[in-house]
Amino acid sequence: MTVGRRLRSWRRYREVNKWVQGNAYPATVRRAYWSPSEYESDAGQLKLHGYVATVEEIANPTIDVASAPNVYSKDPRGPLPVTVAMFRITYERRDGAWIAPTLEPTQPRRRVGPR
Repeated sequence: MTVGRRLRSWRRYREVNKWVQGNAYPATVRRAYWSPSEYESDAGQLKLHGYVATVEEIANPTIDVASAPNVYSKDPRGPLPVTVAMFRITYERRDGAWIAPTLEPTQPRRRVGPR
């Protein structure tokens, strides 16, 4: 797992938690994913909160970018590959969607062991 993927995952998790805490879900969410596993894990989380994928755009993750010609230096390796987001997904929230329960205990904890 790369540092960039961890940061994107943390940011998405934090964003969804803000929606849950404020009970303010946006009607439309647009996300970009760099790998299939990133897409699957986030799509599962959004599905729990009532979102459905409405638009899916799939792109080639690497493209060749030709560098600008320079008289003083010439890169012998040719064009540089650039990585771009593989999936661009638009989600919409269903009307009357079920809200995932919070993970708060409903009963007080019992003490175990000697008192």
